[in-house]
Amino acid sequence: MMFYETKSETKNLTNVKWNIAESPYVLQDQGLHSFIYVKAVDRAGNGRIEVVRSRYPMKWYETWWFWFIIIIVG
Repeated sequence: MMFYETKSETKNLTNVKWNIAESPYVLQDQGLHSFIYVKAVDRAGNGRIEVVRSRYPMKWYETWWFWFIIIIVG
């Protein structure tokens, strides 16, 4: 099984770096702010990707680019 965690929703999953994981897998984001993509492939090569949406999405003022723009404009 493979996992991919990201802070923003991803549409194109062809160029992401999948992390190979075994059960139990400890999430990198323990605050549950990330989107988690789970890719499972069986021995026959059949694959499936599922998305676990972030339970506590980041607010607009919690992102670094917001404060970067405020500092630059200020």
